[in-house]
Order: sequence, then C-alpha cells, then structure tokens
Amino acid sequence: FVKDLEIEAIIGIFDWESALFDKISALGRLRAESIAIKQGAYTTRYASPDLLIYDMSHPEQNMSIILNRGSATTYEGFSNTDLVRFGDTVITSSTTSIPANSVSVIELDVVTEPPPREQDSECLIVNNFTINATYFITLDLTNTCDKEIHYPGVNSSVNNALVDGFPDNTEWFYLIDPYTSYNMTWQLSINETIPNGSTIMLNFAAAILNCSDDEESTQSHYCPTSTLSHTFIINRPTNSSNDSDDSNGTNTVLGCTDSTATNFDAAATEDDGSCVYSSPAVPGCTDSTALNFNATANQDDGTCQYTIDLSTNNSTNNQTTDINQNNTDRVEDNEENNLASNVDNSSQNNGTNTVKDTEIITDAEEKSSLREFVRNGLAVAVFCSLAFLLFTTIRKR
Repeated sequence: FVKDLEIEAIIGIFDWESALFDKISALGRLRAESIAIKQGAYTTRYASPDLLIYDMSHPEQNMSIILNRGSATTYEGFSNTDLVRFGDTVITSSTTSIPANSVSVIELDVVTEPPPREQDSECLIVNNFTINATYFITLDLTNTCDKEIHYPGVNSSVNNALVDGFPDNTEWFYLIDPYTSYNMTWQLSINETIPNGSTIMLNFAAAILNCSDDEESTQSHYCPTSTLSHTFIINRPTNSSNDSDDSNGTNTVLGCTDSTATNFDAAATEDDGSCVYSSPAVPGCTDSTALNFNATANQDDGTCQYTIDLSTNNSTNNQTTDINQNNTDRVEDNEENNLASNVDNSSQNNGTNTVKDTEIITDAEEKSSLREFVRNGLAVAVFCSLAFLLFTTIRKR
C-alpha cells in the first residue's frame, strides 16, 4: 500500500513537472515570438503584495504580464480588444478573472472590432407577381445589390385558413448572387365552402436568416423591408338547374351573341338582349352615288334611288334633263328647260308618269358637247381661211 502511494506520488510529481515543463516551453515560445516581451519598455500597471501586473510596450506590439501568488482575484482594466496569449485568465467585458498562483500574458489591442455593418435592408426585394385563373402564383426574389446575400428567403401567407398552397414557414435559399433572381411558384387551392364574394389577401415578404436591425448587432445583414400584397375576390360561376340542359348536359351561358356588337361574348349560347353597339342604327341610303344618299345613315335599308326616265304625254321631243339641276346654271334653251321642269313637277305631284329605263343627259354634258363642236368648227374655219388666203396670194403672183 505504501509502495502504491509512493508510486502515485512519484507519478504526480512527474505529471506536475511535465505540465510545468509544457507551460515553461509555451511561455518560452511566446517570449521568442513577441517583440514586445523581448524589446519592449517596462512599466508597472498594478502592484499589490500578491499581484503584480506590468506592461511591455513596443511600437509594433504591447503585452501585459500578470503574476499572481495569492488567491483568485479580479482586475478592472482590460477590454474585449485584448487577447489572453498565455495562462487561464479570462477577460469578460472590462473584468479580468485571474486564477490563484498563476502567470498570464495578455496582448493588448489585438482583437479588432468588426467593420460597421452596411445598411442593406433595401437589397432583397419581392417583385414580378402573377396569378392566373386557376390561382397559380409566380413571384421573383431579387437581389438588387452588388454583394451576395446568405440565406435569403420569402415569407408567404394568406388571410383565410381555407386557402391552401403556402408552406407553414419561410422558404430559404442558401445564397443569392448579386443582381440575381429566384423564381418561386405556388398553386393555391380554394375550399368550396368559402362563400362567393369573399376577399382573399395574399402577403409576401423578403427575409434573411438571422438578420438584425440592431445597430450593435454582429449579424451581417439588416432585415429586408420589401413586401408585396395582392387581393382578389372569390367569384365562382353558378350552375343551377334552370341554366342547364338535362338533355345534353351543357350549360346555358347568357350574353350578347351578335358579333357586330361591342360587347359580343363568344362564350354566350343564348342572347339576353344586352348587346351594345357603337352607335344607334340609322336606316337609310348609304350609297353616296344615289340621288337620295343619307349622310347620317349607318344601316342601308335598300331605298337608294339613282335615276328616273322623264316620260310625259305632253313632251314633244323626249328631251330629258337633270332633276338635280343647279338653279345657277345658265339655260340656253328656255323652252326645253321649262318643259323638263313641268314634266318633273307632274311626275312628283300626280304620280301618273311611269318610271322606265334610266338614262340622264345633264345640261353640263350638253354644254360640253356644244362647246366642243364650236371649237372644232372654228378650227376648221380658220384653217380653211388660211388655206384660201395662201392660194389666192400664190395666184396673184
């Protein structure tokens, strides 16, 4: 038993010596590596009967050595920017906990503060929302900035529990590159018990995992501010027995079936009298060449009149004239003009004259033919006169 105790004591001594040797070796390596310990200027920071703290200062490095030969204690004077390079001393905020009978080495101002966070709450957005008649939804999650964002996502929700299709939590991605979009899709299912006329609101929000708006936070990203909402109303078609044909199983669809109407419904199977036209129908003659052309008519009623044959019992030469003659025209033959006027009035008032084959020779045409005849005659006369004059002159010579 005594031998066992001796052996344990010897082993304990060996372990202590080995640990001491390791600590001395580590301290030696630190001294060899530290320019402040080797070449720094010595200044006392704190001194008491059991505790001594001194600094070794060098332009490239500052070190503090703590020698405690008493019980465990604390010291106020170090900060989170200082790093324990040797020993079991612990720095928490501004309080330094020093173990009993210990040696510690602290490197000053070695821990650099992280750079201030860049405000990036506007980088991640939700946009390009679409929804079709079957409630199939598409949406883009877009990174609008020139830096990558880790763990972006979209939080989607709906205001009615009877609408299914959205997940119960945020949908995350591992990373989104600068100026990149992820297209997301959902297929909604509308419960039949939701009454017609119910308003459904969809909400979407961009998200970043572990984001924080706290200015002192160490998180990489601020929380996104982009949101998007869409509202629609449930409006299902009704299929009552009155609207269906039991003989063939097809439903009657009421609407405007006139393809010329402005509200023509190609799906309508029965006209309900709701057709709307661009303007009210105005019947009349729409042919601009007809005698009774109506400029305000937009629907031809087949009443267009073109020409009439002026045949009367008291006409002696069957001379015809234009019934639309302008009163300002000069009339060369008064007798014929008066006869045509009498015939026109007789045909309008008595209704006894018969409308025959249509042919009109207007005054303008008569005048044009007469002028052409006169011009040709004058030309021939001048030519003959010149020829005769030339002939006579030659004979005199």
